[in-house]
Amino acid sequence: MGQENSTDLEMMIGFLDEAVDDLCNVVQNLMNLRSDGYDETTVQSLFRVFHSIKGNAAYFNLIEIKELSHAIEQVMEGMRQKKLQITENVIELLINGANGVSKAFEVIRAEGTSAKIPESVKEAKDAILNFLKNGEGAADNFQTLEEIIEDLTLIETNPAAVAEILQKYKEKLEKLKSAAEGKDAEAKESEDDKNMPPEYKELKKLMSEEKTYPSGDPIFGRIRVLMETLRQFIDEKSDSNKTIDEMLDNIAICDLTIGLDSLIKATILEQMAKLKIIVAAAPGQAKEEEHKKEEDAQHPQAAQAAVAKTMRISEESVDNFLAFVGELVIVEDMYMNLGSMAYQTKNVRKEDIVIELKKITETFSQLSRNLQKSIMEIRKVPIDQIFKRMPKIVNEVATKTDKKIQVKIEGGDLRIDKTILEILESPLVHMTRNAADHGIEKPEVRVAAGKDEEGTITLAATENAGLVIVTIKDDGGGLNLEKLRAKAIEIGIMSENESFDQEKIINVMFASGVSTATEVTDISGRGVGMDVVKKNLEKASGKIFTQTEHGKGTTFTLTIPSVMTTQIMQGFVVKTETDRFILPLECIEASVSVTEARIESVNESGHVFQFKEGVIPVARLAEAVEPTGTAFYADSKEIVVVVHNKGVYQAFIVSEVIGIHQIVKKDLMLPKEFTENISGSAIMGDGVVSLLLNIDALLGTEEN
Repeated sequence: MGQENSTDLEMMIGFLDEAVDDLCNVVQNLMNLRSDGYDETTVQSLFRVFHSIKGNAAYFNLIEIKELSHAIEQVMEGMRQKKLQITENVIELLINGANGVSKAFEVIRAEGTSAKIPESVKEAKDAILNFLKNGEGAADNFQTLEEIIEDLTLIETNPAAVAEILQKYKEKLEKLKSAAEGKDAEAKESEDDKNMPPEYKELKKLMSEEKTYPSGDPIFGRIRVLMETLRQFIDEKSDSNKTIDEMLDNIAICDLTIGLDSLIKATILEQMAKLKIIVAAAPGQAKEEEHKKEEDAQHPQAAQAAVAKTMRISEESVDNFLAFVGELVIVEDMYMNLGSMAYQTKNVRKEDIVIELKKITETFSQLSRNLQKSIMEIRKVPIDQIFKRMPKIVNEVATKTDKKIQVKIEGGDLRIDKTILEILESPLVHMTRNAADHGIEKPEVRVAAGKDEEGTITLAATENAGLVIVTIKDDGGGLNLEKLRAKAIEIGIMSENESFDQEKIINVMFASGVSTATEVTDISGRGVGMDVVKKNLEKASGKIFTQTEHGKGTTFTLTIPSVMTTQIMQGFVVKTETDRFILPLECIEASVSVTEARIESVNESGHVFQFKEGVIPVARLAEAVEPTGTAFYADSKEIVVVVHNKGVYQAFIVSEVIGIHQIVKKDLMLPKEFTENISGSAIMGDGVVSLLLNIDALLGTEEN
């Protein structure tokens, strides 16, 4: 692939990312229209989204997406002109259309441009076109009815007006017939051009319409893009490139002088007829697809264009980072000046050099922290990127279960590390879907219970004390604790004799295979999901809490550390007889001397010491990391370090505690059998390589 294709690839990824972001609010806005009625700002916003997607999809030859977006745009235009009434049917068509566009983007993002577009895209497009074709969405439908009623009223009061009114409708009928014949001719013409690229068709349509444009009109920019794009479809052996150059020259002259009139349009159409466009006829479609597969095999980066992971970063974040990078130049200059001072041994005191070195080191240390903080800020994205998807998911569940549910979002502007966002995505999707399916009752049930027929699911996010806290709250019927208890007894998690403990019963919900659904559907009921949610959170040191009240609803609270990147971290550095190890600082509980610990033997191989109100097992760290069969011993000069992880406590004996240091983790490129208890390494300030210990492996707290 050349540079041009590489640029197109980057543009494609950018288009997909931007379009997905734009679609996040679409379903919620459509639901707002359904509940609140016409709102000009909302309608204009929706129209712009699909108008933009249609144009960009055409540029990248994503025909199915372009056609569906165009169909949606037609309906939105009817709303925009206030000629189409906002009904339940219209909103449902638009939501299905928006979902179809989203699914198409998901497939392309995952599999590349050669991916097969889901059938739901065509179904959504056909449904909208049928709606428009059958007159239900005709732009002048209501105006026509009003006009007929006025004419009938006039005939009733003035019978002499019949002839005049009849003539008017005969003229309208003739116009409709003429328009229909024109459409038939256009259909035949499009049949002839059906294998032509969309850019060719769009350019031909522009040149065929009667409308003219003055010089300097934005339409000239679009025409240039269409003409340039045609180069990728032409036969290089022909003179088509030269013809396109001539077309561009003609357009450039008209743009500066007379504008786009009928004469230049006719000229462009003649030049277009000379173009040798390489297209595959319908019978040869299989060959074209085979050629595309071969091309994808030669250039996998194109076929998998959308697999690349990207981030959208604010300009302010980049500017801040660059400002700190610029300060590095100043620090470099300070070190060079210090070197010059060191050479001037006759006039400079040693104490002055030390003072200057200390000042430069402090400056560099502060700059290093600022750079670290800045790059962490760059990695942050708003949690709204997930939250905005929830109304669409809830609407799908509500439609299938005949429920009415609204979604409220609080704290969507909270910025969190992208890694955390990815960890939270699956749990949030699953739990929001569960809240809609199991939590919210059907309208008749809610009304009978004295509630509003429309349920509410609230998603909220905050950050406190180094934790990201996300809540999913519904005002449904609450968890059925009796049903959960019965299910737990049925699958053997609890016994019938166990007392009714609400917290314990709620925790049963997170066990594998537990489901209280009466039937298996495409939404839920298979007994999987909540256990996976909990395990995934715990792997990231997160937790989940549940509160429920019968008839009032349920609240799930997810907590997860706000900083997940482990490349730069605070480490507790210790030394054994032969090696230096690093323990994660957050896992350190305490350190005491061996003399104070009063270690005792409990059997032939086990040793413990009293800590707080319990007894903790003790082992030599070197032996725990790499067992050699060495007998246990503890020197009075050694140190006992108490470590904890996921509720498990363990004490290790080390020769020396070096202290707390900020380290940069490096991966070890060694087979797993050699690094079972090691998660990485770091080069210390004195140049010595230290090994970062895997606490999960050492304490046996790894998830299966």
